[in-house]
Amino acid sequence: MTGACTPAEVEPMLADAIFLPALQAEILQAADRIAPFIRRTPLDGALALSQLGGDEVYLKQENLQHTGSFKLRGAFNKVLSLAPGDRARGVVTASSGNHGAAVAYALRTLGAPGVIFVPAH
Repeated sequence: MTGACTPAEVEPMLADAIFLPALQAEILQAADRIAPFIRRTPLDGALALSQLGGDEVYLKQENLQHTGSFKLRGAFNKVLSLAPGDRARGVVTASSGNHGAAVAYALRTLGAPGVIFVPAH
């Protein structure tokens, strides 16, 4: 055995080498975009889960965000990513939970119009 990779094994590695830097750049841009609007939440070690899983486990306390969940990050990123004209026309979403609360909070904070449809049941 030579340790050489077959072409079928190399292709996914090449795709990752090309795709991952672009994805990382998008993530960093999103983090910069939303930073002024969200809370920096703590990352705490979870001893019981670490012992159970046999490795270090940490919990990100996104429940401390303004709306009580991580959904605020995505809502702000999407609304802030809209072109000014699109944002001015408004946003429409449907949710009975954290997503709707996050979108409503982002819209109110940014002074943008929007409608959140909440299911009756």
